[in-house]
Amino acid sequence: MTGAFISLRYIWWRYDNTLPWESHLDIPFALALFITEIYGITIYLMGMIVNVKQHDRAIIPIDESEPVPTVDVFIPTYNEPLHVVGPTIAAAAQLHYPGQVTVWVLDDGGTAQKLNVKDTAAAKEARQRTNALKALCEKLDVNYLTRPDNSHAKAGNINHAIKHSQGDLILILDADHVPSRDFLVNTVGQFQQQPSLGFVQTPHFL
Repeated sequence: MTGAFISLRYIWWRYDNTLPWESHLDIPFALALFITEIYGITIYLMGMIVNVKQHDRAIIPIDESEPVPTVDVFIPTYNEPLHVVGPTIAAAAQLHYPGQVTVWVLDDGGTAQKLNVKDTAAAKEARQRTNALKALCEKLDVNYLTRPDNSHAKAGNINHAIKHSQGDLILILDADHVPSRDFLVNTVGQFQQQPSLGFVQTPHFL
């Protein structure tokens, strides 16, 4: 509460005492800075509101008496080295789950656009990384997927993969987000209990 009061008091002080209303040259820049400060403090206050009452949501066990959803695991990657993305792929391949799990490595570092850049050194490095990543995926028995170009970055990468997905649910992991083995059994029950549920977001340490 003290932080909120000080922030609001500061905004009032800035408005009432510091804006150069009499200077037509300075006021546009001063207002731009003031609006930026208002935006930052608004985000801060919204964060406070969200965290005032945190929900301790219990884990809902999977109901194995009925068919469990199939899950596709997406791991989008771009330039991350294998020692970063490798543990994530390995952990995803070992997820404990009573239903079907299909792991997809979405390699935006292996697109035709990326492999054929004019910088020959960069192209060679991209090819070496791509070949090593393909070999790792084959070794771990997971799917490797790339696309012609890097349009729309990570969002485009995921949207391209969705066209190939057959899973009832999709788990998206960052390249360096190594999941615990019980990740799916701790989350999928939420979807069984609430069929209209759109997504579940978890803390990064799960």
